[in-house]
Amino acid sequence: MGTRTRPLGGGLAREQTALLLEMFADDGALRFHSRDALATAMCEAAAGRAPSAAPGAGGHSALIRLRRILTPQVRPQRVTWVGIVAASVMAPVLPLLLACGPV
Repeated sequence: MGTRTRPLGGGLAREQTALLLEMFADDGALRFHSRDALATAMCEAAAGRAPSAAPGAGGHSALIRLRRILTPQVRPQRVTWVGIVAASVMAPVLPLLLACGPV
């Protein structure tokens, strides 16, 4: 029982966390810059060596992030949002209604 194993493995979890952090940073950059400007900067950064402080900046994760940035985002329709809000409001109330029944 010398070594302790991790279910996801240390490398994979670290890689996915770095990718998520880079995606979060991309979302922040999109608030101030266009998609084209961010994609151009990402390509330039990916062409060079990624700094050790930003492991998610280069390699195959740059391709994943570029595809995410350049793919047009479909916004949910108003009806979808109304349904989500209605379900969120009814979720805590429904069990009480079912348990107590009409009074």
